[in-house]
Amino acid sequence: MDAKILFVDDEPHVLEGLRRTLRNQNHTLYFARSGKEALDILHHHYVDIIVADEKMPGMTGTELLKTVRTEFPEIVRIVLTGHADMKTTISAINEGKIFSFLSKPIDRQKLLDTLEEALKWRQEQKIRENMLQESVLACTWEWDITSNRLSWSDTFKELFGTEPAHKNGDYKHLFSFVLGNDRPHLVQGIKEALENRKSLEMEHRTNINDHHRWVAQIIHVLTDRDANPVKIIGIARDVTERKKREKQLREDLARSRNLLDKSLQAVAAVTEQRHPSAAGHQKNVAGICVQIAREMGISRAAQKTVYMAGLLHDIGKNRLPLEYLTAPGNLSEKEAEVYKTHPSIGYKIVRDIPFSGPVARAILEHHERLDGSGYPAGLTGEDICLEAKILAVADTYESIHARRAYCSVREPGKAMDILMQNMDRLYYRQAALALKRLHESGRLEMEDTSRIVDSENIIF
Repeated sequence: MDAKILFVDDEPHVLEGLRRTLRNQNHTLYFARSGKEALDILHHHYVDIIVADEKMPGMTGTELLKTVRTEFPEIVRIVLTGHADMKTTISAINEGKIFSFLSKPIDRQKLLDTLEEALKWRQEQKIRENMLQESVLACTWEWDITSNRLSWSDTFKELFGTEPAHKNGDYKHLFSFVLGNDRPHLVQGIKEALENRKSLEMEHRTNINDHHRWVAQIIHVLTDRDANPVKIIGIARDVTERKKREKQLREDLARSRNLLDKSLQAVAAVTEQRHPSAAGHQKNVAGICVQIAREMGISRAAQKTVYMAGLLHDIGKNRLPLEYLTAPGNLSEKEAEVYKTHPSIGYKIVRDIPFSGPVARAILEHHERLDGSGYPAGLTGEDICLEAKILAVADTYESIHARRAYCSVREPGKAMDILMQNMDRLYYRQAALALKRLHESGRLEMEDTSRIVDSENIIF
């Protein structure tokens, strides 16, 4: 059996002798010449067994193993003594809770036997720990199809609250007490497992003294040589506590989702407060982005990204002079250059936020155009990320369609015409056509787009 073993001894020749002794074994070996060096190794590498010399300067083997017992209790601890010092050995046993001890000079076979015993003991401990972690109320049951006989373990009644009155009958008699809405699903699942000769995993509820208990079942179908089902074996266990934890996680996630959404909207509102005539722009763009992305059939992850990017795409404008926001069409060449820095500014503001998708990049590139005429980097074609291409279409459409201080209101058809005329040159074809389909079918929502986002639960 392979193991990761750390030997600690201040005498180099002892460590070299151990290296030679174990050179043909399939173990991963670590060597340290002091307790401090040993602890540093343990903090950087997983170790199964530690063998430490008792007599070392600075930190004795007993002191080291006592620390290991506290910080790394799963490691099997063995002390190495140079003489028959029973008092030292007893101290090591009491303080370090050692598994065994070896005496110098080290007998090769004794070393190999002790390491093998230590590794077996560690593996047994792992099994016990795993069993303890999985120790929940469980039971087994069987249905012998040929004899139409049922059998079950002693814990069946404890888990399900009751047991069948008779052992004659098929599997449906076992689950007459499963909660009403869940029973047909369970029975149908077992029926399909029989028909397909496949194993099945299902979860359902059962009623115990007017309280619901969640039960997880693994059901195996055994067949004969001709692939005919002859027996069903079921293993059931109580997963109520896990379900409670899952419910709590869902509730926590919902609260986090709501908090994030409101935080993003609050950040977006800061930009719009500086530019009242653009009120609702970022929220509307976010909603249009989601509608386009959904119409394109792209992933939920990408939909989430374009929503967040849409909601924050103008955040960089908070750093621009207010007069730049009210009349961008009349800006001087120098002022226009400053105005065009807002995507880069927005990128720097959000780049360290751990979004699950390229939100910051979409913000940075949402004014790039396919032919390279955009800003801030003059990217072209495939160099622009998909989310930024969708955002560019949504932003352009909403900006042309909506009322701004620096332009008159235009009809939605005019906005659509501009996008179609510049499709492939400036704007991404698939995104523009998706928007056109939404526009022409009357499915495009321009007002209260947050309702669309909320109904799709897009944040997470």
